Amino acid sequence: MNKLESEYTAHLLEMLQQEEKKYFFLVMKFEPNGNLEEFIKKTPNLSDSQIIKMFIDILKALIYLKGKKIIHGDLKP
Repeated sequence: MNKLESEYTAHLLEMLQQEEKKYFFLVMKFEPNGNLEEFIKKTPNLSDSQIIKMFIDILKALIYLKGKKIIHGDLKP
């Protein structure tokens, strides 16, 4: 796996493995708008429809990852 592209996920450009194969390094595309946690902190008064859309987009991302046989082990807002 060296590319992961979906409109619902951060773009994974490359995955590097340390020589001893103990560690993996993910090279991700820079997101100038920050992450979801930062967005929620900056926008505390989200409408119900905005929250529902974000939740649906997160579910679509998880479905995409499942289709690629990837398990996300660290979900957080």
